[in-house]
Amino acid sequence: MAKILICEDKAEAREALREILEEQGYDVLSAEDGRSGLEIFIAEQPDLIFLDIYMPVMDGLSALKEIMKLNPDQIVIMLTASKDIKQSVQAMKLGAHDYITKPFNLEELFIIIKNALKTDSLHKEVIELKKQLASRQTDIVIGDSKPIKNIIKLIDLVSPTGMSVLITGESGTGKEVFAQLIHRRSERSQYPFVAVDCGAIPENLIESELFGYEKGAFTGADKSRQGKFEAAHKGTLMLDEITNLSFDGQAKLLRALEERKIRHVGGDKDIAVDVRVLATTNLDLQEVLKGGKFRLDLYHRLNEFMIHLPSLRERREDIPELARYFLGTANLELGKKVETFTPQALEYICRHDWQGNVRELKHALKRAVLLCESREISLEDLVTNTAGNQFNTTQDIFNYTGSFSEVIAEIEKKLINQALDSCQGNKTTAAEQLGMNRKALYRKMKSLDLE
Repeated sequence: MAKILICEDKAEAREALREILEEQGYDVLSAEDGRSGLEIFIAEQPDLIFLDIYMPVMDGLSALKEIMKLNPDQIVIMLTASKDIKQSVQAMKLGAHDYITKPFNLEELFIIIKNALKTDSLHKEVIELKKQLASRQTDIVIGDSKPIKNIIKLIDLVSPTGMSVLITGESGTGKEVFAQLIHRRSERSQYPFVAVDCGAIPENLIESELFGYEKGAFTGADKSRQGKFEAAHKGTLMLDEITNLSFDGQAKLLRALEERKIRHVGGDKDIAVDVRVLATTNLDLQEVLKGGKFRLDLYHRLNEFMIHLPSLRERREDIPELARYFLGTANLELGKKVETFTPQALEYICRHDWQGNVRELKHALKRAVLLCESREISLEDLVTNTAGNQFNTTQDIFNYTGSFSEVIAEIEKKLINQALDSCQGNKTTAAEQLGMNRKALYRKMKSLDLE
């Protein structure tokens, strides 16, 4: 049966309401003022609260504000005299579910309780469904290959521990997806997951972005703002591409992790924070450490547990399943009904050297779905417009002769050359057009003997 808290300073009225509710089978708690009611609320987490507007120590509106801060979804019904309508309206604006005037009609009281608890039950169901949906969405790791199975085993092992995890792997391998999976399978899953792109923060703003700042701390700070650490309190903070942090930023991060507290820029008070840190990088950290660009003490602090994600080339058996999944998501996004791939297209997908990994595959299939004018994606749909108008007809592709790998190599050469031509030789821009990073383009050009 539901648990109900009554906050009413008049003992006679409080006890009368308690008896009425207990006769209806409810588990009833009571408090004589707002402060003690707030303490009981925190300790017992009742399903419903009756809150009198006028009470000593802490009045009903003040208590309501504190309750809403702690749980904006808490069902609160205000107890009010008929002359307190303005106060009741204010309470509704503050988040109260309803109000009832004293002395109250029992039939009206029971209806209000029934409707409030029904609302609360439905709300909790919605929250649970959203959690399940979010869990399913973030738990989507496509593939059944041995490398992926090994990764999932490691995630199942480390997720409940609270240990810091360093996730490494090439760009596009899904580091954030796996970081979210660790969060969802941890004891912190009901708290925030906050991702920070360390490469996107200007060096002079790292401290204010991570730790927050006080009003007037610098030009433009017209109000106080919490940082990422506070936003992730009790949850998970993912530091994406951690090696992009400056040496000074690394020192400040290490201090915050070791002391478990931060201080706003321009502030004079320490703020305790409880976060689990996951860090990602696409670089070889041992090489970065040798180059003196990353602090060894921060590396050891972050590397309580390491997970290395395989490239798509190392789990080719997962590609058909990934392709079908991205075909479905592209259909949904673009409002199309492409059903499958031609045998040639699927063979190309499975044999292609996806230097941009899963991200490149996803983007390539989305473009192909957009271009496709039938129920199945053709080889022409896949290679057309990858970096401009590479091929005008399917015949252009099949003019090549030789083994499958030789034909694919010739196609890749043409794609890269035309991308470079369209960008006046700018490899960074060409790599972006091709859906891969610059280093992947360099490796591909080297493997194809392209200058």
